[in-house]
Amino acid sequence: MMGKASATTVPTVLVLPFFVTKPRNQTVLEKGTTEFYCNVNGHPLPNITWVKDGVTVGNGSTLRFETSWRRLSGRYWCHAQNGLSVAINASAFLNVQFLSYFQSRPANQSVQEGDEASFHCGAMGNPTPKISWFKDGRSVGTGNTLSFVAFRNRSGEYWCSANNGLGSAINASARLNVQNVPSPPINVTITDCKDSSVKLHWVQGPSTDGAPITHYLIEQESGEDPVVFSLLHNVSKSDVTSMTFNISLRTSSRFRIKAVNNVGESLPSSTVKTTCQGTIGERQQEVKKTHIYQKAWFLIMLALIACVVLISALALLFISYYKGKGKKYEVGKRERERGYTDEAKQLEENVEDEETNNLAENAEKTPLERRQNLKPHLITTPRNQSKVENKQVTFHCNATGHPIPKITWTKDGRTVGTGSKLTLTVSRGDAGRYWCTADNGVSADVRASAYLRVLYVPSPPINVTITDCKNWSVELHWVRGPSTDGAPITHYLIEQESGEDPVVFSLLHNVSKSDVTSMTFNISLGTSPRFRIKAVNNVGARQPEVKKTHIYQKAWFLIMLALIAYLVLISALALLFISYYKGKGKKYEVRKRERKRGYTDEAKKLEENVEDEEANNLGGNAEKTPLERRQNRNSRPVSNSISLLELQFREDGSFTEEYGGEDDLLQGTFV
Repeated sequence: MMGKASATTVPTVLVLPFFVTKPRNQTVLEKGTTEFYCNVNGHPLPNITWVKDGVTVGNGSTLRFETSWRRLSGRYWCHAQNGLSVAINASAFLNVQFLSYFQSRPANQSVQEGDEASFHCGAMGNPTPKISWFKDGRSVGTGNTLSFVAFRNRSGEYWCSANNGLGSAINASARLNVQNVPSPPINVTITDCKDSSVKLHWVQGPSTDGAPITHYLIEQESGEDPVVFSLLHNVSKSDVTSMTFNISLRTSSRFRIKAVNNVGESLPSSTVKTTCQGTIGERQQEVKKTHIYQKAWFLIMLALIACVVLISALALLFISYYKGKGKKYEVGKRERERGYTDEAKQLEENVEDEETNNLAENAEKTPLERRQNLKPHLITTPRNQSKVENKQVTFHCNATGHPIPKITWTKDGRTVGTGSKLTLTVSRGDAGRYWCTADNGVSADVRASAYLRVLYVPSPPINVTITDCKNWSVELHWVRGPSTDGAPITHYLIEQESGEDPVVFSLLHNVSKSDVTSMTFNISLGTSPRFRIKAVNNVGARQPEVKKTHIYQKAWFLIMLALIAYLVLISALALLFISYYKGKGKKYEVRKRERKRGYTDEAKKLEENVEDEEANNLGGNAEKTPLERRQNRNSRPVSNSISLLELQFREDGSFTEEYGGEDDLLQGTFV
């Protein structure tokens, strides 16, 4: 076998693909470099393909991005196959982070005080940025939207800051202009008061960021009512701070000024008083007038009218009480009078039974037969609102369904209205949550609610005291009034009693900061004034309390009471006098009456003898039988000179005495 060739066959071993190294999730900054590794073994050697979102993006064991853009973020798949009908896959996530940027920026706004202000700010980034809102360096909110009720002190610049931890935060700002009524003018004075003209000066109130002043209104005290002021002059230019005008001669009046802008009028300024005299001849014509309510005849007339009204009212009450006092309502009798027969009554009962049967039949109907009934659904719901006290607010709530739903408004469990609209003139007690309930009897009712916030002037400061009163300077202290849910206090006004009129107070100082509770200032030499303080917020200042005279302290009321008491006393005395003398008897004078009737001494003696004889007979008759006593009874003789005496007694002891028929009736009481 030498010199003969031979061949050897090596078997091929096939190996399914398997992962040696799988790709891992990666997080990179935008514009950075990214590499994914995927090591696969097998026989034959597998082919590796990279896929993202179903699209092939690379081949080989390494997938590399020199510049990673945000659009490359996502899941990448390593796909390996070597032709053995089995493919393997592994994935990793690429997170490309990038800095924050604004999608939308807040815009400047101008709103009226008491309305809602809302800023919106949108930002994007990876990670998602956190949005914060700042004003004057203080955080005022978070999130894409900042909403709040606009008050005067909330005007200013608001900053939206977005930060996702990559680099510095980005910022955007917008300005809020809260338009409100202007501050009242200050330092109001009068000069050049002569003959029939005066010159009025004033200074514009503390500047605000609200709507600019458009004009001023000068008002004069009414001649008939010192509390009422009427418009005297309209100053059409906002830069004018003085005005000369004519007034009526012999006028002693007060004036005040209001600043006006597009939102409305300011509170009135402190009042200033002036007295302008006419000539001597004109001054002699002045006559001091007495008001009608100070005249005696008017007071007496009022008292008499009050008495007549009182007596008439009592009489009407008495008549109405006894006239309509309960007659028993006889149902059967009334039915017979109205012709309501038994047949009609039976017919009505039959109709009621038929209606009851119809209701029972409807209850057994299928849902298909009752498909017209639809449960209630709210299509308009009420919204939260903030309103100034004494203003009008309206809530809206609409619902659909069949039958038509009945809408009821409730607050604190009490019904306050019905219908799709609820309108209120708000007071502080109206603040709270209002519920709109729609019900049509088909299913459970549906409800929605809204909250009403009432804005009002603040409570007045309390515990006002003065310390360190020396060298014609005083230090005034006060404590903030009880906290309320109204608008916060913005400043205080310190007022001083006028030297000419103790009822009038003028502005002394404007405390511009709400957290200040004391103030030192100088006062005029030789004065002993009074002070008071007003707290002011965006709604306004609380007006000082006016001391009221109670009705029981007024002259007309006291006079009326005195007259009523006088009439009652006179009436009582008259009734007592009549009742005393009407039933009182005259003293019964026996001898005078006997002489008048001819009743002589002989007749009297004869009557006495008769009485003695009767007494003796009574003694003897006591021993006799009744029959004997009856036969021996003697009749009493009666004098021919007198008539029969009759006495009729009443229950009160009085009597009626009657002599014969020719004398008058005599009435009296035993004495």
